[in-house]
Amino acid sequence: MDASNAHTINSISPINVSPTSKVDLIINGTNFGTDKSLFKCYLVGVNKTYDIPIFKINYTSITAVLPGGLIGTYTVKLLSKTYGYNLVDTSLTPTPD
Repeated sequence: MDASNAHTINSISPINVSPTSKVDLIINGTNFGTDKSLFKCYLVGVNKTYDIPIFKINYTSITAVLPGGLIGTYTVKLLSKTYGYNLVDTSLTPTPD
């Protein structure tokens, strides 16, 4: 495994969403590739973790779908089957209104 090819997260959007809305969560970064089966996306809350489906992927962004109905503050975690949880950035927390 070449660490120079490791995936990175630069930003996510949106940060604040309405809990009644189904919206796309865009994760911007590097070296994602095009095979969405190599990734799993999660919202991690205080009492619950939700598996968020990945809709599309390219080398610089991943689009996952927030299902709505999730009230609270969550940390986004992205699991790479190649590099593990190296994509976690706990400073990026979408907070439904």
